[in-house]
Amino acid sequence: MLNLMGVQGFFWFAWAFANYQTVYLQNNGMTSSDIGVLNAVCSVVGIFASATWGMISDKINSIKKTFIIVLTLSAVTFVIMPLLPAQAKYATIMFIVYCALATFVRNPVGTLLDNLTVRNCAVQGLNYGPIRAFGSFMFTISSTLCTMMLAHMSVKWTFWITAILVIIPIMFVVYGNDPKFIKPANAKNNSNNSNDMKLLFKNYYYVTFLIFTAVLYIPLSTEGAF
Repeated sequence: MLNLMGVQGFFWFAWAFANYQTVYLQNNGMTSSDIGVLNAVCSVVGIFASATWGMISDKINSIKKTFIIVLTLSAVTFVIMPLLPAQAKYATIMFIVYCALATFVRNPVGTLLDNLTVRNCAVQGLNYGPIRAFGSFMFTISSTLCTMMLAHMSVKWTFWITAILVIIPIMFVVYGNDPKFIKPANAKNNSNNSNDMKLLFKNYYYVTFLIFTAVLYIPLSTEGAF
């Protein structure tokens, strides 16, 4: 249980520092309409990113490895972000493309973390609620701390701080359990992984969920940005 609390707690503690992207972009001259386009593009990328990494996780049958990969790549994107030439003529397009690529690895992190936690709780007979609540508690503390720190430092430092802090939850995951999904015998014989994507998008309920998520996420993303 302590390992799962460590993963949830330190992940959300780190992730609280990652909420200042819009402020950073505004400080570098991007207009509200530019940020709106960026968020719209990232919203679309995020929907497909979660599905893609979910299938990769199923393919290798390891949420743990998938989570480590996406969180490590996310840390790399945070390191690079402040190093981009923000004053270049092509800066707006550059940020839109870069943030879309970064969203492809950042967006599924929370979902994979919760999936990993829920499965471990099921295997170990633990209560998911207190573990997730600890993550929310650490997020609150970190948000307050970050707000105070920003009075004495540039916004760009939040990206580098996030990249450093995510090393802690990665270490917790490395030494944690990796619950496996065991397919039924008939599923093993009849499954064809190469057709998983086609079958997924032929599923009425999944496609309906995608549409609902897109419709819901667009206003939520706009509210968060502005």
